[in-house]
Amino acid sequence: MSQPKKLVQALERLPPTMEDIYDDILQRINESSPADQELAIKGLSWVFHTTNAAGSRQLTIDEILDLIVTEVGDNEVTEEDMKSTPDNLINACRGLVVIDTATNTIRFPHATVLEYFRVTTHLKPLSYLGSVTLTYLGFDEFGTECSDWSDVYRRAEKYKAIKFLSKYWGIYIKDCQTDEGTQEAVFNWLNSKGKPLSALQMEVMEDETWRREVLESGFGLLDQTIIQVLVRKDLDILLDLFLDSKTAIKQRYRLVDFPLI
Repeated sequence: MSQPKKLVQALERLPPTMEDIYDDILQRINESSPADQELAIKGLSWVFHTTNAAGSRQLTIDEILDLIVTEVGDNEVTEEDMKSTPDNLINACRGLVVIDTATNTIRFPHATVLEYFRVTTHLKPLSYLGSVTLTYLGFDEFGTECSDWSDVYRRAEKYKAIKFLSKYWGIYIKDCQTDEGTQEAVFNWLNSKGKPLSALQMEVMEDETWRREVLESGFGLLDQTIIQVLVRKDLDILLDLFLDSKTAIKQRYRLVDFPLI
């Protein structure tokens, strides 16, 4: 304001449309350091695909920080002091995401950001998020299901994203069901000892109604078949493969008995 001429010149250089504004922001992200660029693209990808999915909820900041640091092939969650901070993520995204302090969730600041990413190719594909999801659900820790509720709570506290992924993992698999690598990864996970059971336990924790029913059931026993899991996750192509006997995972599994608390 102290230099009106400079102000006018700056206003004349403003992008004329919202798309131009977002293009300009993405350009600045791409010109940032490789580490910040990777952080931004991963963060924006998780926010976009999660927001764009029907029936999902927003990720909390703790959940997304767990997910963006997880690499395909990892077998354990990264230590807290090795993760990015919320400020690191927000700054790297150049204002394209914000934290809702009331819910501690991360989201786009305006619906036009979601629309912008629907017609661009700047972000990670859903298949990449699916690979990270299966990596996380396949951590060594989950090879053994929890024996009581205190163990469930402890595990959920350490693995910040496990409850979310256990309920919504189908979102990140659905659009890449025809990929043979994805098919193999999903069925290998479903056929792994303990890991599907661990996810089912965490899904109960995420779903308030289901959790209340389990706690009030009097015996706390849940039975789930692989068919039921695939149906609940709306993975029709994988279900067809399973029913056509093209996979070797015919065993039935069930959640462990929970003691009443």
